[in-house]
Amino acid sequence: MTFVARKPKARIATSQSPWIASVIEGSCHFADEATALKRLEAIKRQFILSKHQPAQDYPRPACILWVKAYEVTEEEAAQGYLGHYAILTVELPNNKGRSPISITKLPSELAMHPQKKRPKTKHPDWGFHVLRGVQQGRHYLTSQEGQQQLEMLHDEFPDTSILCTHKLYTIIYRKADNPRDSIQKWVLTVEPTPEGTFTIKAAPNNYKKPSTLKPGESTEIRPLGYFTAKAQLGKKPGKPAETA
Repeated sequence: MTFVARKPKARIATSQSPWIASVIEGSCHFADEATALKRLEAIKRQFILSKHQPAQDYPRPACILWVKAYEVTEEEAAQGYLGHYAILTVELPNNKGRSPISITKLPSELAMHPQKKRPKTKHPDWGFHVLRGVQQGRHYLTSQEGQQQLEMLHDEFPDTSILCTHKLYTIIYRKADNPRDSIQKWVLTVEPTPEGTFTIKAAPNNYKKPSTLKPGESTEIRPLGYFTAKAQLGKKPGKPAETA
């Protein structure tokens, strides 16, 4: 049997990623431009790129990507910003003859960002990043990675979720014409895949609490008679009050 190595999946860049942090700190420089270009190509394979890349006539080799926790001011954080788009460029050799990779912030409207701070709500909806991954059928190398996704969802919505090992019971909101249909119970489970990875499956939670009624009993509420009601209240029955 022949095994084929799975191509690593690109991920969101963050300012804490070693390669990105090196560029931000200004310490990402190389002895020659060819080596710098190799690092830029590696970054492009490693991280998710913006759909809008530099034009072909851009003067230097470069790429644009969104970087989490990069250059976010207090004012921007209050507005919901979690990061910024940035352009990484292989610059001309510096005065020491080394070829650096630089990074420059590209301000853009919050609506264009792949991640933003969500308004606090009681229930998650399918736009929450963990649930988007569920709908996309995202794969994880280990079951622990899947468990971490469930923990993130639980931490964000602790009042409407119950966390177990490789399983999460939660209530998810979706827009519906009938308000009664907008809140639904779901079960999320971490399950293995035929490829040897793990994914998170979602299924409606149709569990109903068993009825405590005995066979033949009715849920109909019947009014008690005057004397029976008095007896249940621990009072001695007297003459019913006369009505005018």
